[in-house]
Amino acid sequence: MAIYDDATGKPRNKFGWVIADAEKLPCTNGFIPDAEFDPFIDYVFECYKGKYPKPKIIKATLQYLKSVNDTDFTWGYGDSIDRERVQTILNKELSKC
Repeated sequence: MAIYDDATGKPRNKFGWVIADAEKLPCTNGFIPDAEFDPFIDYVFECYKGKYPKPKIIKATLQYLKSVNDTDFTWGYGDSIDRERVQTILNKELSKC
């Protein structure tokens, strides 16, 4: 269910940022605005109680974001589906060790 800003009527993501303005934000990773990347990494880290190290979360997140461009997946602005998809990549990577 989308959350909308009362003042503008624009949709907001789980972090409270106006989604429609995301395209205007710096995006050095090539996929999502920088303002969403670090909070998403922290969100994944905290949800799984530090089970996965942040460098691995970053790597898996970038892999997932690349798959968003290459598949029918869509970036959910850092929601639980994004988190679970990153966890799937993390688990696959860890099972290779």
